[in-house]
Amino acid sequence: MLARVFRRPIRRGAPIPALFVDRDGVLNGRVVDGYVLGLEDLVVLDGVIPLLSEAASLGLPVVIISNQGCVSRGLLTEAGLDEVNQRLLRGLADAGVTVDAIYTCPHHPAAVDPGNRSCGCRKPLPGLVLAAARQLDLDLARSVFLGDQDSDRRAAEAAGIPADRFFLVDGAMVPEGVAAEVTDALRRAVSGP
Repeated sequence: MLARVFRRPIRRGAPIPALFVDRDGVLNGRVVDGYVLGLEDLVVLDGVIPLLSEAASLGLPVVIISNQGCVSRGLLTEAGLDEVNQRLLRGLADAGVTVDAIYTCPHHPAAVDPGNRSCGCRKPLPGLVLAAARQLDLDLARSVFLGDQDSDRRAAEAAGIPADRFFLVDGAMVPEGVAAEVTDALRRAVSGP
């Protein structure tokens, strides 16, 4: 697992809820049959920007959770992944959104090194979400997760995020009704169970 905390440290005390967000397909365009391997492949999507802004206005940390098996498959270095993530963060910042942390799983069943083929952090396993909760003092039962695949849903549920706080979204365009449901879930996350 690769974790990068980019913004304020989360204050200790009572755990707080967060907005967890998948990367590829939600924050940036998904590359068909491949990975975002360079800056030329990165297209920041704006469909979830209002939801990220809403989370920030409510004081919820925004945490990116992303499988990036391209690292263990030898297609991209950790430094290259950091470069792509930093550009994504700049693109989101240009849209007025600050991300608190990024957690990525570099493992893949087709990894070059057999020791990197299995782990507890590759979604649909909950390792990345659990690590973020532990390190950032987050309340998973009150948190919200935006993903674009069933593996995101399964990771969220396995980590203890309630099914009614997981939303399947397309980062290019979030329908008004779904956006209203997410906004309601974010507000409930802050107000209590």
